[in-house]
Amino acid sequence: MSEKKKIIIDTDPGMDDTLAIVLAAKSRAVELLGISSVAGNYPIEVTTKNALKTLELIGRTEIPVSRGMGKPLARPLAKDPFSHGSDGQAEIHLPEPVIQPTGKHGVDQIIDLVREHPGEVTVITLGPLTN
Repeated sequence: MSEKKKIIIDTDPGMDDTLAIVLAAKSRAVELLGISSVAGNYPIEVTTKNALKTLELIGRTEIPVSRGMGKPLARPLAKDPFSHGSDGQAEIHLPEPVIQPTGKHGVDQIIDLVREHPGEVTVITLGPLTN
């Protein structure tokens, strides 16, 4: 088998991005180096927590999650409590995560991981492109 494609997911996990995280983390074709959260359909506290909950659910807690930008650069944060439910994950209400974000800003995590693997990383942007 050829070498795995190295990826970073930059995301605002609602139910669609949650599925993308699960598929990437379980894939034999990619190495998920990290996740950076961003405010999107939900505030940054919710999106970061949803990324952590998802990794705990699938047993991939070694994947670092870093909290990124908490608001858009040029407009107010949109509010959408309807598309993905009150928890942002289709009302599945996963348990509160035990793992925590890295403490590094999401933007810095992206930069650091790309520098660690020059020319090898694909950043998959699933949320707003603020990070």
